[in-house]
Amino acid sequence: MPYFTSNQRRLFYREQGEGPLWTAIECPERVQAVGDDSLLPNVATQMCNIALQHSGSRVCFGSAGNHPLMWSQPGEFRSVADWFLSGFGCPIRR
Repeated sequence: MPYFTSNQRRLFYREQGEGPLWTAIECPERVQAVGDDSLLPNVATQMCNIALQHSGSRVCFGSAGNHPLMWSQPGEFRSVADWFLSGFGCPIRR
């Protein structure tokens, strides 16, 4: 993980041997990225592997933007987030 500082790595991973933090998530999650992310190599493979670990998860890829998508493409990010949350009966506020 050469793209993370030691503090980020500590936040991203739990205690040694327990694996990545996302393995502790027990609910569906939305994984959203840009196919040509400059920060994450092999982003499609990484995002799909994360989502496959959680039943009901969705992977959404955009063709424009960069990392983090919520800043580079806030409209698209919010649109996909609203779509994902509406599937769970969450009210969407504009």
